[in-house]
Amino acid sequence: MNLVFASDNGFWISWKYGAEENVPSLRLTNDVIGSYITASARIHLYRYIARLRENAIYCVMDTVIYIQPRDETQHIQTCDILDDMTFELRRTQMIKTLNSSIRSVV
Repeated sequence: MNLVFASDNGFWISWKYGAEENVPSLRLTNDVIGSYITASARIHLYRYIARLRENAIYCVMDTVIYIQPRDETQHIQTCDILDDMTFELRRTQMIKTLNSSIRSVV
């Protein structure tokens, strides 16, 4: 696959299917648009991680778990508006233990 950024607002992408990749797509799907949306979401998420720096302890596609000391102002403002971070715990709740495992697919 080749990806060339023509400008800040446009890019050109080309690819060639291999024999094992030549499978029919569903009528209402588009792999290129899906990849572009996923990449854009990651860039958006990385902006939050850059702001949190060493306080970010876990990140996955749509979630950032970070340390927020009680006596400091909020690192990230949260609200219920699309495209902003939401706070999924009640204000009186906190995560005391975070268990995570590394998964690999072979």
